[in-house]
Amino acid sequence: MLWKNEKQRVLQLLKNNFSEAPLLAWMYQGIFFAYQLKLSYQLKNKIIWNIRQSNFRPNQIKQKTLLYLFGLWSRWVSPKIIYCAHAAQKTHRQFLFSKTQNRVIQNRLAKKKDNHVADNSQLPQRFLLFVGRYDPIKGIDRLFRITSHFFREFPYYKLVIAGNGWDTKIIPEDIAVSVMLLGQVSNVNILYQKADCYLFTSYFEGFPNVLV
Repeated sequence: MLWKNEKQRVLQLLKNNFSEAPLLAWMYQGIFFAYQLKLSYQLKNKIIWNIRQSNFRPNQIKQKTLLYLFGLWSRWVSPKIIYCAHAAQKTHRQFLFSKTQNRVIQNRLAKKKDNHVADNSQLPQRFLLFVGRYDPIKGIDRLFRITSHFFREFPYYKLVIAGNGWDTKIIPEDIAVSVMLLGQVSNVNILYQKADCYLFTSYFEGFPNVLV
């Protein structure tokens, strides 16, 4: 639901159906908006802060001052905080953010400990790239349809797939010889740099890290 279009329905659900559900507030504007909602409409929902990394240049005095104010506010309200990276947690603690209830939850591809590193020497000379777990929402049918047509005209290309949940049994027979499954890798930058084309076939994404 979109708040701008369905304001009354959102409020009704938060008050009557999901009064115990926490509100996950994404970044500073989202955090401020969540508290506005709670105060304006007497909501009972707890608010969890969700924060990614914030980097500031030396001359961004206004932004740093506001972050200090957010930090002092966090010490007053003592919220649960989820950071998307250890660097984000370290940075915000320097700006006086509360240390009592916070945790780092990284994206799986960002974790230091992974199955293996993509080996530059083992990659095909010319290849198309797909990065993502095996999930229909990622547009797997589109991926196979595109590559099936492509390989008929350019048989010397390969399709390299990085991500969890893939198996050779999933790959259609007509393209099986042209597909390389890497599983989860810790250094996807090598793949991005070497690939001739990146295929982004998802039917839906929230805020896709691979696209960024």
